[in-house]
Amino acid sequence: MTNRVEIPFTNEHFMAFCRRFVGQPFWYGTCCQKATARLLAEKAAQYPLQYTADRMARYRQDIAQGAVVADCIGAAKGYAWSGGGRGILPSIGTPGEILLRPGTNGCPDKGADAMFLYAQKIGMPCGTMDTLPEIPGIALRKPGHTAYYLGMGEAIEWRGFELGCVRSTIWNRGFTHWYKLPFLRYQA
Repeated sequence: MTNRVEIPFTNEHFMAFCRRFVGQPFWYGTCCQKATARLLAEKAAQYPLQYTADRMARYRQDIAQGAVVADCIGAAKGYAWSGGGRGILPSIGTPGEILLRPGTNGCPDKGADAMFLYAQKIGMPCGTMDTLPEIPGIALRKPGHTAYYLGMGEAIEWRGFELGCVRSTIWNRGFTHWYKLPFLRYQA
């Protein structure tokens, strides 16, 4: 029998993908993309309040290091749009490119709050944090932010410019709801 962690689009595979991202940078508005000068210019024009002059040296360092960048919901979108993370992790630290097909594999192009509302609308299981099931890969939500549950009270989350992708304890983070992502196959 095949281990579910090896099967793309299972919740176990998604969480193995997320774990390998710990330490990678956060770039607002990105979806598991290579850090490039072109991407930086696009995002700086799109989100000038996020891409300020005092942050540019760090962004250029991310580019020089061949980083793969995402924001909180962009991590899930990039995973889905690459066919289950295909090509993303091997490209970290290399000049390799990543092929993303936005809107594919059952994952619409929605922000953190809109993805939660979409999941509710299509009938995905969800609830408040006091009903959180012990299932890795469940999305955790608070207004404007998404994290991904590891289990045992921990999550992987893209926590902003200063911290990047980190492993965190969920109970002091202000999450209000959990939900299953529409493009993953959960075992439980």
